[in-house]
Amino acid sequence: MNGLAALLLALSAAGVSAQAQGQVQPESPPAAAPEPSEAEQLVFMRTPLATMKPPTKLVYAYRYEGSTVATPVDDRAILELLPDSGGKCCNVKADFLAGPRRVNLPLIEQARGNPVVLFFLEREVRRLNELTKGSANHFRKRIRLALVDQAKVSPREFNYAGRTVKGSEVRVQPFLLDPNRPRYEKLAQTEYVFLLSPEVPGELFEIRSTLPAATAGAAPETVERLTLQAPTAP
Repeated sequence: MNGLAALLLALSAAGVSAQAQGQVQPESPPAAAPEPSEAEQLVFMRTPLATMKPPTKLVYAYRYEGSTVATPVDDRAILELLPDSGGKCCNVKADFLAGPRRVNLPLIEQARGNPVVLFFLEREVRRLNELTKGSANHFRKRIRLALVDQAKVSPREFNYAGRTVKGSEVRVQPFLLDPNRPRYEKLAQTEYVFLLSPEVPGELFEIRSTLPAATAGAAPETVERLTLQAPTAP
């Protein structure tokens, strides 16, 4: 299983409890799966591509900056939405960043959710793995579990294409309660923010990862973000 497939399996599985489970006796009936959290539903379980008309593109501007970044980096991620075998949306062909940040992605067939979230988080998992030498699967698990019971969801309004849209903000810091936190204490404060709205194509307006400064009130050490631009026909 490649990294993207592993992330998809780990992050999109609904009803995963954040608590460790003990052994269950064979004669005991299986416990009912808990309802997915609001954050899980917003980030992973919506199907915005099902209502889009291919062919078209979703273009995201990429920006990496911060007090510890000598030269800010600008790039972009492009999702090309193509008709599936039934002529509906979508098969997704992705061109995700360039150079050392590039993530090579296979064609995703019959996608209904917006896969750019998974692409961004897979790049994050790889980055954390490189910086800490920690297990990529461990980081995937922490992100998944934090969205189950640690994420904060609040209503938000933001500007898109010259107008104000209503949506939701999901904030989560997956590593604050990690038992392995001492192994990568410097990165433990990393926060992920998702801005979503059914009023924008693909429903995801922005996703960003922020490592706050060690000193309160100072500029963040790093900020990495993808922000939706206007979709265009090929």
